[in-house]
Amino acid sequence: MEYDCTNCGREKLGHEHPICRQCLRNTEGRPEVKGRWIPVKPPVDSEMVELKEENKRLQAVVDKLTAALSPSGETKAAYMGEFSFTREACTEDGDEFTDYIDVPWTTTKEIMKAIREYAAQEPTKHSIAMEIISESDRKESSNG
Repeated sequence: MEYDCTNCGREKLGHEHPICRQCLRNTEGRPEVKGRWIPVKPPVDSEMVELKEENKRLQAVVDKLTAALSPSGETKAAYMGEFSFTREACTEDGDEFTDYIDVPWTTTKEIMKAIREYAAQEPTKHSIAMEIISESDRKESSNG
C-alpha cells in the first residue's frame, strides 16, 4: 500500500509513520509534525475507463495532426493553391501590375517537414522560457 506524507505530500512506499523520513530528519526526529499517513487509492474501474477514452480521443487528435503534416495525395489536394504571395511587376510597356504566385508543392512539403521536426524536438531551456513568457503575456492581456 502507498502512503502520502501530509507534511510534504510525497508518496512513500511501505512505511506507516505519520511523516516521511525526510520530514522526520528536518524536524530533528520529533514525529509531531502536521499530519498522518493517508493511503493512496488506485484508480477505480470507472476512472480507468475515462482515462482510456481520453487517451483514445487524444491519440485521434495526434493522428489527424500527423496526417495533416504528412505529404500525401490528400494533403496535396487540400493545400495546393491555398497559399500564395504577391509580387509587383511591370509589363514591357511599363504598366505596373500585381502578380499572384502560388507557393509550390515542394515548398509546402518542406514547411510540413520543418514543422514535424520542430514538434519532435525535446524542449530546451529557451523554448520553455519563451512558453512561460507567452503564457504570462496571455494572462496579462486577458486581465487587462
